[in-house]
Amino acid sequence: MKTVGLFEAKTRLSELCREVARTGQDILVTRRGVPLTRLCPPEKKNPGKSSGILADLAAFEKKYGSISAASADFP
Repeated sequence: MKTVGLFEAKTRLSELCREVARTGQDILVTRRGVPLTRLCPPEKKNPGKSSGILADLAAFEKKYGSISAASADFP
């Protein structure tokens, strides 16, 4: 599975989405090396596992703390 940082994912989102749609391969998005979410084709998404990026973000914040608090350290 390909891995990209959050900043790269933000700046290349359209390109990464096209890549996922074309190849069918997931892309893991990380923040400072910590998995945040993944981009995957809709048919591969497991509806019972997550309801989307907001649920993934909520799970991340529950496990690692608030992103806004963490971004205070980020230059």
